[in-house]
Amino acid sequence: MSAVSKLVGGKVISYNPDKKEFCKTQTSCFAGSGRVLGLYFSAHWCPPCRAFTPQLAQWYSKVKKSSNGEKFDIVFLSSDRDEAQFNEYFQLMPWYAVPYEDRELKNEASKRFKVTGIPTLVFINAENGALITTDGRSVVMDDPDGKDFPWTPKPVLELLSGVLKAPEKDTTWEEVHKDIEYVGIYFSAHWCGPCRAFTPQLLGTYQKVKDAGKKFEIIFCSSDREEDAYKEYYATMPWLALPFGDNRKKSLSRVFDVTGKQFYTQTVY
Repeated sequence: MSAVSKLVGGKVISYNPDKKEFCKTQTSCFAGSGRVLGLYFSAHWCPPCRAFTPQLAQWYSKVKKSSNGEKFDIVFLSSDRDEAQFNEYFQLMPWYAVPYEDRELKNEASKRFKVTGIPTLVFINAENGALITTDGRSVVMDDPDGKDFPWTPKPVLELLSGVLKAPEKDTTWEEVHKDIEYVGIYFSAHWCGPCRAFTPQLLGTYQKVKDAGKKFEIIFCSSDREEDAYKEYYATMPWLALPFGDNRKKSLSRVFDVTGKQFYTQTVY
């Protein structure tokens, strides 16, 4: 049994709007090198889901028309409360679905990918089932034409490449990385109360580690909404930072699965 079949079963269904009927398809159609499968956790009763589904459908149509279209599909895993709701909702979708009666498959997939809310869009490698990202919604927003297919995260050190802010003089990752063995990535924002409370604690630890002679640095990734707030907040920090509004922040957030605004992670290299 293939990795995808273990996740969504041996058969999925699609809706034919011309014949107004559901059709079954073998999941072997998803097999092949370089293919990506989206798992869409959603439900008709969920207003954010109903708002996102038309956006996803438009994006899906663009990707399917692109040069990578044959390598991409989506499967809907429903949290609808009854089959009638499922049928009504699924008729709005141009992709596949796990049959409503296969509730255990949906539940197991939710557990595997730690789905705690909907809508959630997960991308996996269709050949081996390996996770690409659990934040497919951000992919849809950040890559409207699907040009970044297959959306495999770049290595962290590659994402850090480029200009970095510094308290005294701007620099680049290429200039500073040779003096660093440990790097902390700090996702935070001025408007976030818990962030402002944690930053002084992190600063204290940072100073102790630096005083001990460790080759350590922190890079601030801001979620601030205005540049003035970013500048005011960063002025309290002695470490490096991505420039305000830098797109690398979105990519790093996906790599580390950042769902809140206060998040700290450390990488060794």
